[in-house]
Amino acid sequence: MSTPDVLTVRAYRPDGTILAEEHVQPEWVRVGGTEECGGPHLATVTVEL
Repeated sequence: MSTPDVLTVRAYRPDGTILAEEHVQPEWVRVGGTEECGGPHLATVTVEL
């Protein structure tokens, strides 16, 4: 599994044009597995319009 350092988050208008775009550095939290073996991670991001 991968936990990228930077994500690009985009919000689109109904016609497909980009309404907002932000580069974010998520704070990943492990939500399963173990510290030794890793496991799934979760990050929540918010884009203000």
